[in-house]
Amino acid sequence: GLIGHLSRSDSWRLSQVVARFRKRDEAVRLNFYIHSPDQQEEMLLYGRLHLAIGYFLRRTQNLRYTTLLSEKQVAYCGRGHALFEQAGKVDVNEAINYSWVSRGYTPPKAHLQVPQQNIRATANNMEAVAILVMSGEHLGYLPQEVGEEYVQQGLMRALNPAQMHYDVTLHTVVNRVTEHDDEALQAFQQDLKAVFSLPQSEPYLL
Repeated sequence: GLIGHLSRSDSWRLSQVVARFRKRDEAVRLNFYIHSPDQQEEMLLYGRLHLAIGYFLRRTQNLRYTTLLSEKQVAYCGRGHALFEQAGKVDVNEAINYSWVSRGYTPPKAHLQVPQQNIRATANNMEAVAILVMSGEHLGYLPQEVGEEYVQQGLMRALNPAQMHYDVTLHTVVNRVTEHDDEALQAFQQDLKAVFSLPQSEPYLL
């Protein structure tokens, strides 16, 4: 299970985890799903998911959380938004008066405290957040590496990276009750650990 829209480098890493796993003597059918953190945790608890990757701000009994990587989240506006021309130096007190898109789950404390009446949209994955920001009608946070791809295309600009950002940690999550009975899951976790421990800047094939 995934939260959706990993950065290009992290998507590459995950593809290499799959490549490494497929080189094993296994006959496993891989199914990838995009769900919110709450949905992923529920599916893990009820045995409908073997492993989840995402932002998990709480800890649920019977699930085991392992740090995978950290990423920087930055607030963006889309081309056509009233703040687009002054983006880069937008004042926080001005930004909170506009419409925002929320992730649909509890944000970290470092997230800009936007008045509830200005949360005009919710989205549970990054693709949906990006679409709403690109509409020019909503402000929202995206992983910096993801957001900068849109910036380079002239579709978005960061509001004020120095003031409107926060760091989050992505975890892998498994059901601690059943994980030891699943050899394929244990093998996939070993491959995740091996690949994500390599330097992020290097393209590599396993």
